[in-house]
Amino acid sequence: MPALNINDLNNGKKDLDHIGEVATSEAETATDRLGRIKLTVRGAINSLKAFNVRGAFVGGTPYATKDVYVSDGVAYVALIDHVATTVDADLAAGKVTVHQGATREDLIASLGSSLIGFIQDAIGAVKRTVLEKLRERVSITDFMTDAQRADAKAYTYTLDMTDAFSAGMSYLVSRGGGRLFVPSGGYRLDGKAGADAYKDGILIPSTGGVTTTANGIIIEGEGAGTILRANSATMMAVRNARLFSGVRDLQIDGNGLASVIGYGGAPESITQTTTFTSQSYQTVRDAFISNCTHQIMLQPGPTVGGSDSGGFYHYFENVTTNISGTYDVWFRPDPTGAGNRTTRTTFKNCRFLRAVDSIYIQAGTEIDFISCWWELWTGKLLNYVPASAAAANIRLIGGYGESSGAAVGPVATAPEAVSLIGFSHNRPPDASEYKMHRSLPGAINVAKLPNLAARLTFGYPGFVDLVADPDNAGAKALELQMNGAAKKRFSSTGIETFYGTVGNIQFEASGATLTFTRAGSNVISATGAGATLSYQSDSHFWKTAAGTDILSLSASGLLARQDNATDLGGATFRFKTVYAGTGAINTSDGREKQQVQDIDQAAIRAVRRVKFVQFKFIDAVATKGDGARLHFGVIAQQVKDAFEAEGLDAFAYGLLCYDEWEETPEIVDEEGVIVQVARPAGNRYGVRYDELFSLKLAALEAGTN
Repeated sequence: MPALNINDLNNGKKDLDHIGEVATSEAETATDRLGRIKLTVRGAINSLKAFNVRGAFVGGTPYATKDVYVSDGVAYVALIDHVATTVDADLAAGKVTVHQGATREDLIASLGSSLIGFIQDAIGAVKRTVLEKLRERVSITDFMTDAQRADAKAYTYTLDMTDAFSAGMSYLVSRGGGRLFVPSGGYRLDGKAGADAYKDGILIPSTGGVTTTANGIIIEGEGAGTILRANSATMMAVRNARLFSGVRDLQIDGNGLASVIGYGGAPESITQTTTFTSQSYQTVRDAFISNCTHQIMLQPGPTVGGSDSGGFYHYFENVTTNISGTYDVWFRPDPTGAGNRTTRTTFKNCRFLRAVDSIYIQAGTEIDFISCWWELWTGKLLNYVPASAAAANIRLIGGYGESSGAAVGPVATAPEAVSLIGFSHNRPPDASEYKMHRSLPGAINVAKLPNLAARLTFGYPGFVDLVADPDNAGAKALELQMNGAAKKRFSSTGIETFYGTVGNIQFEASGATLTFTRAGSNVISATGAGATLSYQSDSHFWKTAAGTDILSLSASGLLARQDNATDLGGATFRFKTVYAGTGAINTSDGREKQQVQDIDQAAIRAVRRVKFVQFKFIDAVATKGDGARLHFGVIAQQVKDAFEAEGLDAFAYGLLCYDEWEETPEIVDEEGVIVQVARPAGNRYGVRYDELFSLKLAALEAGTN
């Protein structure tokens, strides 16, 4: 071991002094005796806070020392300044290393959640970051200050939230649409100046002509606890100028201010006349709109270049309006006056409470109110004053109205464009209501639309009855009248009586036709105990569906309408007994025969082999037992054998018959009528005894000669 010299001792002292400086210095660096700059303890501690969170890794991005990025849920820290290639390549090159831990400052940074991993508790789930998970849902609170969030939570309505909603809308537009979640709270809306006279509390902006479903924006609350409150007069609290958009699960409060529209399905400007707009397919669900001048207003954009701006297929469900200054729902015309209108709109299970005129329609067609309820309107339930001549086709289907003022109308213009189907109310109907299409308790009225025939149509696939007094509580009648002519009266007391479930039916005109056009079986039946069904006419005719004559029945007899083409009975369904005053007449005219010759001797020999026997029918014995009677005849199979014994085919002669049939299932129509009887497969032999007797007589004659 070499001996220490004075230089070694001096160097040792300098190193000890440097170690002390590194440990105790307030500076972040210290220089050793060789001139190298080293981090002090304080400098090392401070460097732990110097990470710069950059979010997700992007190749080609310049990264500085201590920049932190995330790839596949793993955080990496840059060791040197570099331009990224791939994570694996930069890791292998020593440009980055895995970030071993995040400081508090890292986590509370704006992108701190990108350093925390997340995976759904499900098979097939893929890991990602908490940042990605949280950004799936956009909340209005993302755009509110701490003070605004506290104000909304306390329902104090002291701070305006208009800018927060505007920022939220802008962000969703940049994403191509989506939902804006609005948690329970009270949100004051002072509004911003709009493109027309109305301020916009919340503007769901137009798509600018883009018409895809992905661009829709929905404002979604947490139910009655989410309240959007107007704080300025002449405002649309919510103006929806966008396709496939709407609101749900919230309240809109007009605050009783003048000229406030709660929900406006309308363009960004309701007065401009030059730009085509489209705000169709809007949806409002589970909403409570109150204290507005007009709770809901719907208006299409202008007609431009002959094309109507869209205001189609809106849908409102489970919406309640309460305490309206004027209208619950206002259908406004487009500003050009060219006839464009909101059309094909549905209100389902909605409630309209305490308005003046509940529904005001200046421009709207194909509007359905399904199972809706009205209460305490002071003017009209329906005020229909169309700005154009187009028929509205307004339908109130089900539901009920309780008015403190007038009835449904009066509807002065085109009341026939209104249908009341199962809808009732507590006020006496006015004169215009009788001109509406009505299906009400005690009345059906079918009004005529311009250039169209009035029709009463039954779409039910089975039988439909028109019944006068179905409970037989009095002497009621069913009457038909046309063009003021004398009524056709069908009653059970008149001389023109045909008893049935529809009263009396009479055909007075010559050649009147009763036609059944329903496919399948059509049945005329008398099913009561002891009932009879009578047909009275000089002649009866039966035809096929194609109109081919089959049979006729008159005083002269039951006649086939096609010569030698119609059978009486069949192999599977036979008549039992024929009662006749005289025998059957068979054609024997020589002019209708050919190949006439003497009977060959082989046939005569064959018939001599046939033995006549006595027997009982099996089905007769099954029914009558010993009382079944004896019959005389032959066995068809023996006839066949006799002919074959002489080398003859028995079926070449008309005296022997054979039929077989396939199985047929029972078929019952929707009315329960059996239209085809079930029958198993089978076969049966038969004999034409007139032919057999003729041949037998020929054999007897030959024997005598």
